[in-house]
Amino acid sequence: MQYPSTQLPGGYAAGHPVPSSFPIFTAPSTRTEKNVVRLPLVSTACWRLNDLRFDFDSSFVMPAAHGEFVALRKIIDAHPGSPMSVFGHSDPVGNLEYNKELSGRRAEAIYSLLTHDVARWEKFYKNSHGGDDWGLKQIQVMLDALAYDPGNTAGESTKRSKEAIQAFQRANNLNDDGDAGPLTRAVLFQKYFEFLFPRKVEKPEFLHKGIDPGGKGDFQGCGEFNPAMILSKDEAKKMSEEERNAENGVNRRVLILFLSPAPKIMSRNGLARASPRAAVIAKSGSGATPTSAAPSRKSAGPLPIPRTRSRADSITD
Repeated sequence: MQYPSTQLPGGYAAGHPVPSSFPIFTAPSTRTEKNVVRLPLVSTACWRLNDLRFDFDSSFVMPAAHGEFVALRKIIDAHPGSPMSVFGHSDPVGNLEYNKELSGRRAEAIYSLLTHDVARWEKFYKNSHGGDDWGLKQIQVMLDALAYDPGNTAGESTKRSKEAIQAFQRANNLNDDGDAGPLTRAVLFQKYFEFLFPRKVEKPEFLHKGIDPGGKGDFQGCGEFNPAMILSKDEAKKMSEEERNAENGVNRRVLILFLSPAPKIMSRNGLARASPRAAVIAKSGSGATPTSAAPSRKSAGPLPIPRTRSRADSITD
């Protein structure tokens, strides 16, 4: 059953209509010659998390995103076997390289949260990028979400904030020194992951199955490419910086695309086989043999753009 298009307070979720098969006509061949068929990428669903669900100018995911992650779980359950890929997008304002890096960090933050990869979040904590500087503020936000009241979530170091850290440490059999060090952060990140998305997504459920350490194919930052909206020069001139920033909010988002599972090749004799490869190889006999294939999950070409999502959400970068 296709997941219904749903406008969320901080994002969007939808299933996409997918053709049941693609007709393939193989040419006659002799001896060992083969026909090579490359099937197109086809998306089965999408999920979008808007800019307001991240801390300002940061890759840190805010607790308010809980509702959007509930919708994401429903999409995953509705599309078993559909591999995912995560795309971060920024707006076309400011430094190109800075925006590209931030969009990549946001995509990786979502990927890490879904896979419960605390090491990647620890990397963000230790390595800042401009305004994306994780510290006591983020610790306090997570503690507050987990019902350990720090008194403030602005990064102010207070007695109450330290007591909240100590309470969390005692509840999780950690040394209650009130310092959110690496061991405390590892447990805190894990508990926060479980708060936002309890069901750990295994890396083989992503497009490239977690094979590449840098996440190639599983998550990527697209920077300002594929904007959802572009202001004309005249419009931009008439707006204040604050107004332009507000208008460009639609461009700052993270998108997850669900792609069709590996195809099954159906021939005239009724035999079927699953193929995990992007290039499906079919050998014909003395005449052209019509076959059909369910949509593939990999292709060298760009993704066809479903009607249920914006053209700006194409996966090409």
